[in-house]
Amino acid sequence: MGLLRELVSFMIGANVDGIAITSNKTKAINVIVWGMKLDEGSEILTTNAEHLGNVGKFIYLS
Repeated sequence: MGLLRELVSFMIGANVDGIAITSNKTKAINVIVWGMKLDEGSEILTTNAEHLGNVGKFIYLS
């Protein structure tokens, strides 16, 4: 996975430490959502076309 992260970071001009490779989109969204530090009153902006699998996590947290 290290070589893949290096290649992706080079292709998009990012730091390799900022690249995470997951097995699927749902897992990636879970890693992001559960790792966020949200305080009471925090707001999440999304679209009306968002998949419930993504928005549902924010609804649960609220």
